Amino acid sequence: QAVEVLSNYDAFDLRLHVQWLEEGAHPKDDASLTLYRAFWIGSTSDRRSQVDQDDVDFSGPWRAEEIVKFVRRNAFPSIGHKFSLHTYGSAALIELQRQASVVALVDDRTGLSGNSLRGDVDVALRAMLGTYPDWLFTIADLTSLTEEQQRALSVTGHSEPLLVVLMGKKKFLLTGADSIQDPRAVEKFLAEVQAGLVRPRYKSEGEFTSEGGVPEAIEDSNGLLSLIGHNFAKYALDPSKDVLVLFTASPRMCPHCLKSEKVVAELAAHVRKNGWRDRGVLVAQMDGMRNECEEEDLENYPQAILYPAVRSAQKMRKRQFFKGDVEVE
Repeated sequence: QAVEVLSNYDAFDLRLHVQWLEEGAHPKDDASLTLYRAFWIGSTSDRRSQVDQDDVDFSGPWRAEEIVKFVRRNAFPSIGHKFSLHTYGSAALIELQRQASVVALVDDRTGLSGNSLRGDVDVALRAMLGTYPDWLFTIADLTSLTEEQQRALSVTGHSEPLLVVLMGKKKFLLTGADSIQDPRAVEKFLAEVQAGLVRPRYKSEGEFTSEGGVPEAIEDSNGLLSLIGHNFAKYALDPSKDVLVLFTASPRMCPHCLKSEKVVAELAAHVRKNGWRDRGVLVAQMDGMRNECEEEDLENYPQAILYPAVRSAQKMRKRQFFKGDVEVE
């Protein structure tokens, strides 16, 4: 039963080998279950990272659910050496019943310097394993990430070493080689992420770099702002502004979105013409399929939401969902 459950997992490749007990052996007392793990050893300079046992013996009660838990808990190295969405992505976290993935990204092309950074980051992360037993940890080469992996981690455009904590759709970033190899900085960052004190970095069109900061919203001739994941909070959650945001999808998936976009563009022109912009009223649009933000549960498009001019901490709680057809009136 356990193997049948585990065989459906995408996060790892499990193979079963059975060796029958000798005649007269006790079916439970003499039985054993061992998980043999093909973990990466690494170069000589990185062998200090290899502290995981090659095999682990099962010691729990002989029940299918306990065996599944045992394999899920031990099927990964304490700190991996690469990143895969199948292993560390959002779907894998749900499948493995883990809370988060911590992905350190370094540039392996930098030779000895890069290897040294990888080793120092390993030390910083290894100190966190006992504090976060339900989190997965890995160190990967930033330059080898595919475009899909970059989007999934919200690191498109990044070239400096960084640490990414992946929690469902939420991604939290700690940037800079000095920070990610400093055990105290890593400890503080992970604690603040767990406590909800760090704003997530969401999937977004465009690039975001620590040098460039949050990009400005694009404004069309009607005064309609086009928001993306990177700058949604800057505009929609501004406590001094009343902001109406229309969330849309592609016309192919949402034929009604084009009509709604025209309506809010007309509304934006009306707002600008009557001087409402000076009173803190903004009208914006965001592609909800290509961008993510604090609105994590949007399923139906188009959806218009008003974020009133209240304190930032109350913006999400006080927001108003527009119901009905999107019309200027």
